Amino acid sequence: MRPRAASRSRTAASLLAALVLSLLTTLATAQSSEARPARVATASVLAATPYMGWDTYFALGGNYSESTILREASQMAALGLEHRGYRYVWLDVGWWHGTRNASGEITVSRAQWPHGLSWLTRTLHAAGFLVGLYTDAGPNGCGGAGQGSYGHYQQDVNTFAAWGFDAVKVDFCGGTEYHLDPAAAYSAFHEAIEANPGHRPMLRIVHDALYPSEDGRVEQRTRHQKEERRRGSSSQQSHLDHET
Repeated sequence: MRPRAASRSRTAASLLAALVLSLLTTLATAQSSEARPARVATASVLAATPYMGWDTYFALGGNYSESTILREASQMAALGLEHRGYRYVWLDVGWWHGTRNASGEITVSRAQWPHGLSWLTRTLHAAGFLVGLYTDAGPNGCGGAGQGSYGHYQQDVNTFAAWGFDAVKVDFCGGTEYHLDPAAAYSAFHEAIEANPGHRPMLRIVHDALYPSEDGRVEQRTRHQKEERRRGSSSQQSHLDHET
């Protein structure tokens, strides 16, 4: 390795170590100054009340990495949000880019996740957080081609469980594209979670932007509404052009 490259590698490693240390130190300080409320956990009830946390999508879109997640988790701990019930750190669309190996297993970018996702969940768990991630009921996801679990429900759930994830958001962009039945798709995904080899409980979030009972009609109506808005905007601009 060249001296300059070695120096950059050491700098990145030092930054990562500092972020992890900051996260764990902040949590230890918060725990010593504030008693943690008693929690009741059962295998059958994972979210007796609506879950709360931080989701990458609303702040970062699909552009984030291991260091980003650690930095944000450190901020959450520093602000005491974990003690106020904001326990979930959610990797939304963008954590994976649709790649699989020859066996069909999900593969992730080593540049984006240099220590792997199992290491990430262990680190966040040690800080008192729960960790969720994203997939789609269809073959593709809202973030792009291949970013869905269709045809791999059990295989992907087993991977998520082995990595130590506590929750999964199942979107329906690819499901709509491939005209899947939402009830059947989500039921099959639920069964896959129940059947994961380690019996790891995972909170499943159904995210169907359309109404399952009228999937095609809602999609058609939405398209029609967008077209009407476009025409209205063009008409208004034409009117203004004539006035000027």
